[in-house]
Amino acid sequence: MTLPVVPHDKCLHAIYGAVLFLILGSLAQWAEVPYHLALSSLAVFVIAVWKEYEDNAMNKSLVEQGRIPTHGVEYLDVLWTMAGAAVVALGSYL
Repeated sequence: MTLPVVPHDKCLHAIYGAVLFLILGSLAQWAEVPYHLALSSLAVFVIAVWKEYEDNAMNKSLVEQGRIPTHGVEYLDVLWTMAGAAVVALGSYL
């Protein structure tokens, strides 16, 4: 039986999501923001969606210039980013 292989790009998204959540969640908790876990999760989600939107816009611009797009745009990247954030959120909740 072989284990599933997670693509390198998806691993990076999970790591970035975890680091973003750790930073935002720590700052929110330090500032005594109510519902800091939920607000930090929402902030990570918004950043992940914005990043994919920017990648899409950059790709469109490159195609219009006749160049090859440099970024893949996959909305699963948002889910992988949130998965990384969820791991840290669960760890901080427990």
